[in-house]
Amino acid sequence: MFTIDQDQVIIAPSGAAANSNGIYYQRNPHGKTERLAAVLVCNNAKCNEPVVMGADSVFQNIQDWSIPMKQERVYTPRFFHPALEIFSIPASCPLQVAEQTRIAFSHYFNDLKASANAIRTALELLMDAQKVKKTIVDKSGKRKQQTLHARIEDFGRAVPDLRSYLIAAKWIGNAGSHGGELTREELLVGFDLLNHAIYELYEKKSHHKDLLKKAKEINETKRHRLKRKA
Repeated sequence: MFTIDQDQVIIAPSGAAANSNGIYYQRNPHGKTERLAAVLVCNNAKCNEPVVMGADSVFQNIQDWSIPMKQERVYTPRFFHPALEIFSIPASCPLQVAEQTRIAFSHYFNDLKASANAIRTALELLMDAQKVKKTIVDKSGKRKQQTLHARIEDFGRAVPDLRSYLIAAKWIGNAGSHGGELTREELLVGFDLLNHAIYELYEKKSHHKDLLKKAKEINETKRHRLKRKA
């Protein structure tokens, strides 16, 4: 969670609003657009990271027959710096995959297709990290580049449980790369799919490794105690 530093909030009318009839907007602000810049501060005492936010706002009429007609500002975030993390990236995730995923996060509020394209690139880097071949030799003996789809299929033969998740994430990434239609909800699904793959490949493996280490330590301690009692 974040708290807005009220001393560091700037709201200014857009160019169109500033150049229009000011008296009209004073009497009827509906449709007036503004730009907002603010500093948010993380509420986590161990973090306290300041985050710069840029947003658009527009005055809209509130449709409620129980009260007189009034307007309120409706804000649409456009960017956050540092980017807000849509999901938590584990420390065990390969650096390049993590960096590309954060690029996808950074575009989420301002460019859906750029964000989706970054998810696709993160998948390519994920295949690199898993040492899936980038090229193959075809039947004619020529070396050719493997598509991301083909690389995921190759990887899926070794890790079949992740194949469907990765293929689905790739289709969402393709919408950013190849000019397809994309909604914010679909992009969030793409993040969910990428998150699942990263967790299964790195965080879960790391968790199991740590748990196994603890189990071995407990077993070793118990074994020594039993020896002393014997």
